[in-house]
Amino acid sequence: MLSELDKPENKALADWLLRFMQNRIEEGRSWKIGQQVLELARQLFNETYKSLSDREMETICDKGQLEVYKQMLVRIVKSYENELRSIGIKALSVMEQYGLGYDDFKHKRNSGFMLFVKLANGIVEKPSKRLIALADNIDLWFSNSEKEADIRSAYDSGLNECVKDIIYLSETTVNTRRQTPSA
Repeated sequence: MLSELDKPENKALADWLLRFMQNRIEEGRSWKIGQQVLELARQLFNETYKSLSDREMETICDKGQLEVYKQMLVRIVKSYENELRSIGIKALSVMEQYGLGYDDFKHKRNSGFMLFVKLANGIVEKPSKRLIALADNIDLWFSNSEKEADIRSAYDSGLNECVKDIIYLSETTVNTRRQTPSA
């Protein structure tokens, strides 16, 4: 059963199972364990995986070990969501420090800065192309001189770093969206 995956002779299978589950999350697919197990079973019965021994096949069917992997994946997702929330809160704090709201930036509501409000509230979304274009490009942040000084100060005080951090995370880390509490 899967409880035997920690044995040295099962290391390759354990690594494969973990990669399979991580890939599902990275692709933004549902990570409900039931669906993954069914999909895994279909793959295991095709020609590529028929070489697995009976013992290895039994290992894959252990619900207890699958629960352990599910909990590991939940921790990965929670960590990612917490990091995003933290960046959202930091960005909003810098904006508040300079009296800025997302409507004070060029393109107002569509500036991309609304993302930080969403992230701070636990809503995971990828940054828009418009927000991505703002990284290290202060001249795209404002359209009038009324708030220019405040925007430049916020930029230099860490808001640009928040933009870059969100872009980096969206390009290099797990991208998933919570659809329901049971997802």
